Amino acid sequence: MSDIYTFEDALEMIFEVSGFTNSEEKGIEILKAISAAKDAFKEPIDLKKAVYFIWNKPYMVVGKNTFIDDILYHAGYVNVVMADRYLELSIENLKTLDTEVVLLSSEPFPFKKKHLDALKKHLPEVEIKIVDGEMFSWYGSRLTKSFPYFASLNTTL
Repeated sequence: MSDIYTFEDALEMIFEVSGFTNSEEKGIEILKAISAAKDAFKEPIDLKKAVYFIWNKPYMVVGKNTFIDDILYHAGYVNVVMADRYLELSIENLKTLDTEVVLLSSEPFPFKKKHLDALKKHLPEVEIKIVDGEMFSWYGSRLTKSFPYFASLNTTL
């Protein structure tokens, strides 16, 4: 079991697991690849205020003290949800948040265009985008692909 709350926690976990499995060389190779991907990514200076959705019916979003919250920051966003962990969020409460971007994750709930369109009716001035949840929430070797993905998001937002 692991408690991963930050990007740094994820790197530490990869290193520890590689030691437990006698695969230190592979672990170091993965860590170097993640570091190279992160170093190549130009973190935006102006962070966009965001809400990250993980579930529909009820709407659930990511709060503070989560891996996704930390990754949002590295990807160029600041999470405007101030509560800890994961919580339900009504449309009425969503409207009170000072958000520029709503990110609809592809997992664990697979948000689709129809969900985007439904939210857009309530938030016509807010940018709403479906994002690859693996890139924001999988904290193993997948991180080698996350930073190039974040770069592509920042060019399309």
